[in-house]
Amino acid sequence: MSRQLAIHWNAGTLRYLLTEADRRGRLRVLDAGQEAAGAESETTVGIVTGVRELVQRLKAEKATLLILMNRGSVDSAKLTVPPATESELPSLVQNLAVREIPGATEQTPIDFIAGSLRPDGSRSVDAMALVADDYALVKQILQQSGCRAHRVLVSTHSLRVSIPELLRIEQQNNEASDSATLVVSRGDDVADVLLCRDGRPLVSRTIRLPVQLPAVDIQRYLRSEIQRTLLSAAGQSDLPMRVSQIVTVGNVDQTEGLDQALAEQFDAVAAVVRPLSMLPEDAVDASLVAILNSGSFAPLLAAAIEEAGAIEPAVDFANPRRPPVQRSPYRMIAAGVVTMIALIGGGVYYVTSQFAEIDDENARLVTRLNELNEIVKETEARRQLVRLVSTWEGNRISWPDELRDLTEKIPSSPALTVQQLTISPAGPGTAVATFRGVGRPAETIAQMESRLRDKYHEIRIPGVREQQEGNQVTASFQATLTIRKRPVSQYSGSQTAEKASNAPGKN
Repeated sequence: MSRQLAIHWNAGTLRYLLTEADRRGRLRVLDAGQEAAGAESETTVGIVTGVRELVQRLKAEKATLLILMNRGSVDSAKLTVPPATESELPSLVQNLAVREIPGATEQTPIDFIAGSLRPDGSRSVDAMALVADDYALVKQILQQSGCRAHRVLVSTHSLRVSIPELLRIEQQNNEASDSATLVVSRGDDVADVLLCRDGRPLVSRTIRLPVQLPAVDIQRYLRSEIQRTLLSAAGQSDLPMRVSQIVTVGNVDQTEGLDQALAEQFDAVAAVVRPLSMLPEDAVDASLVAILNSGSFAPLLAAAIEEAGAIEPAVDFANPRRPPVQRSPYRMIAAGVVTMIALIGGGVYYVTSQFAEIDDENARLVTRLNELNEIVKETEARRQLVRLVSTWEGNRISWPDELRDLTEKIPSSPALTVQQLTISPAGPGTAVATFRGVGRPAETIAQMESRLRDKYHEIRIPGVREQQEGNQVTASFQATLTIRKRPVSQYSGSQTAEKASNAPGKN
């Protein structure tokens, strides 16, 4: 069993979720709730103290601490990275991001989301780093929490696990390259917005909600902010921005009418997900159902599900992507030297005792080699014959089928009369047929030329000579037809026989 303690704070309110996962990744909620983190001026001290006391009270020292940060606490920069291998990418992004993200230094943990490769090998990368003040707060929490394992995540990114399986299938089957899914987790004080495709976050934002306004005005405000966010992101990126599916997460009061309003605004399919529907049945005590079914706890549930399912987070500031560690070669060299000494010291006797057996084996192999050379010489003529026959068979044209095919395509007498036909080979799998004849009328010759020309035949008729015979005009011609080898199944006679054998009622 593994445990996860997810925490998240907004405006002095600290929310937490303690879960336990079995080996199959099935979650069970042990505890959840929210508590004040101190006055606004003492928020930093209150959060650090609150987290430390929370870990002690829940006895979660061995749990993995998941710290969820609002999207507003994260600075980001969109980079275009030149061609690089996966091992080179972290160092390259680190160097570029330090210059693009305000306040970032060489010591700042920077993580990123890499886009797909372009034809020229470059790719678009979203580099992210915590704002300086929030980074200082997170460092204090990591040092004083008492937990052994940590993750620092963006609260919006884990919401990708809340997309229903049906919408995932629709998105995978959607051939439009600009199609994406919009996830809106509506909480009491903030709303987390995520635009993603195939599990990759494209755009995210945490929107603070004016709680003093009526629900209708809050919904209108949220819709306009989402629209503004997507329009702003579309103008700065070449990523897909067309919303084709929408998922709203929260309880009945938080999501009522929001899915329909967003569906009409973006002309997309909408679905409502209750946070508890992401968990197995009987995973939550009845006393926790009301609080956990709020959109305020949806990011915590999603992060715990990702951790339990061993799903790699999109961004983790506690464990950012880094270049592979270059191991020191000295240990390997020392181990090699020790091994070599042992082999030399202990192997001399063994090697000496094996010399006689090696000499006997060499003599036996020389005798066998001579026997095999004799067999090769004796069978050379037969093997040469097999190669010639195989080559002939591979280049052989099926002349009965070819002649039948020609007679079906050449108009019959008296419309066209072939007076002379000569066929000769013209290379592997190719033959040339030369023939002359008379067509009555002259249009018959063009009809024959059209029927014979395909990917296996190339016909040339240099000229046609017309002459008057009584009341009828006849035309004499001479043609050269190049014939190429083809499978027997491609002949019209073979196809007709196959269709007849597959016809209904045939046994």
